[in-house]
Amino acid sequence: MSLFYFILIVTIITSEFLSWFNERRDHDLEEGERTIYQPEDNPHSSHQAGVRNNLRIWASLDRLVEDIEARKRQNQQALEKLPSPVNYGSKEVASAYIVCVICLEEFENGQSCQVFSQCNHIFHSNCIGRWLKRRLTCPICRVSVSDV
Repeated sequence: MSLFYFILIVTIITSEFLSWFNERRDHDLEEGERTIYQPEDNPHSSHQAGVRNNLRIWASLDRLVEDIEARKRQNQQALEKLPSPVNYGSKEVASAYIVCVICLEEFENGQSCQVFSQCNHIFHSNCIGRWLKRRLTCPICRVSVSDV
């Protein structure tokens, strides 16, 4: 949620800067006076335009936050579909791998490991947990976790 407020503040500051910049540009003496012909200079209409612009920005930010939250839910659901961890050296783990490719440390009997069922790649449970928070793929063959 703090990301949302940060984006909102940056957007409002950017919007205000662009409004100020456009006003300054219209009255730049070096470029000559730019006259914008309007039937009537109404301060309320420029305020209304600013409000409409801010509402559009707010709606865009709201959609962005919803998309991020939906992606987080999808990632969590994909992680929950993974098979349960197994102990290295048990009969469930028949692997030619002796080293976790993430931390490059050797597997030891009894360590909690995660085996991807589709590709049979094996990793320390804590290593693959950190990896999957960033990328939902196998670190070796890049098969998607949702396919596992």
